[in-house]
Amino acid sequence: MDIPSVDTLLFVRPTESLTVFIQQVGRGLRLHPGKSHCTLIDLIGNYRNADLKLGLFDVAEAVEGGARSRWRTWPAQFQVPDGCSVNLDLQVIDLIRAMRQKRQPRKDRLREAYFGLKLELGRRPTYEEMHLLAPIDSREIKQEYRSYVAFLATTGELGDVEMDAFHVYEPWLREVESTGMNKGYKMVVLLAMLERGEREWYKPMTPNAMGPFFHSYYMEKEYRRQID
Repeated sequence: MDIPSVDTLLFVRPTESLTVFIQQVGRGLRLHPGKSHCTLIDLIGNYRNADLKLGLFDVAEAVEGGARSRWRTWPAQFQVPDGCSVNLDLQVIDLIRAMRQKRQPRKDRLREAYFGLKLELGRRPTYEEMHLLAPIDSREIKQEYRSYVAFLATTGELGDVEMDAFHVYEPWLREVESTGMNKGYKMVVLLAMLERGEREWYKPMTPNAMGPFFHSYYMEKEYRRQID
C-alpha cells in the first residue's frame, strides 16, 4: 500500500533482509505536502543490525566472489538524493563501530586496522605503534598469530630476507615477544646486544661487559631502582 502522507513507521518484526528493509523504509520516504520527515520506531531490535542497514547509503560497496561486501571502510561514504542528508550523533557512530567490530571476523579487523595505520604513517607500523595508535587491542594480534612478526609474515608485509629470517628464527622471535618483563633480565641482555650494533651481534656477552650496562640501565630510572 502506498500512502505518501505516512510520517511514522512502526517495526514489529525482525527484518534481516536489506532489500526488505529498504522497501519498508521507502514506504515512509514518499514526498507529501506538509511532510518534513519520517520517524522510525523499532520495537523488536532491528537496531542490532544498524551497521548493515546503513549500508544501503554506502557507495563503498565491493563485490567479491559473487557476494556483496558492504562497509569495508568506516565511516561510509554516503550517497543520498539531492536535498537529503545523513547526520549521525557521535554516540551513534561509536555504537555502530563497536557493533561492526563484533560482527567482523577478528583477522579482518586486525588487517584493516594495520593497513589503515600504515596508510596514515606512510610506512610499516611497529608493534608499539599498533598498541598506541591502532583502533584495536594489540593483544589480539598475539592471540591470533602468536607474534607480531608472524602477523606481518601472514599479511605479506615482510621482504624476502625478512621472511627467510622469520622461518629460521620464528621460535626465538616468539620467545622474545612473550618473555615476561618482571625480572626480565633476558630483555636487558638483548637491549645491550642491540645497542652494540649489527657488527657485534655474534660476539658473546661476557659478565664484565654486561655488569656496567646492567648497573646503568637499572639506575637510570627511579621506578627501575624501586622495582629491582
